[in-house]
Amino acid sequence: MIKAYEDLDRGSLIGIKKPDTHPYLCYKYIDRLIPVINPNPDRYFSRQSYPPYYEISHYACIIPLKDIHNLNAQLMNDNTYGYPVPDTVDIDTLEDFEYAEYLMRRSE
Repeated sequence: MIKAYEDLDRGSLIGIKKPDTHPYLCYKYIDRLIPVINPNPDRYFSRQSYPPYYEISHYACIIPLKDIHNLNAQLMNDNTYGYPVPDTVDIDTLEDFEYAEYLMRRSE
């Protein structure tokens, strides 16, 4: 990631990863299901044909000090570039931590 940032020579770099679920499969539920993104149903009939999407991963970020005051709540601005990172586990609860431990033990 450091090398990619040095090659960038401007802006900030934030981790991106492939999401578990494609946005075309996400819905809001109020009193009925409403698609978050409304793709053309005649073009995208299978998820294999969906265009690629990425999820922000704050697993790794490089932000120049001069850009700190120009960031939004996602630590991004118009001068932010993505860098693919490995799959990660968000740890917000004890169960998340136990799941991460399980994955580490399994990979050993």
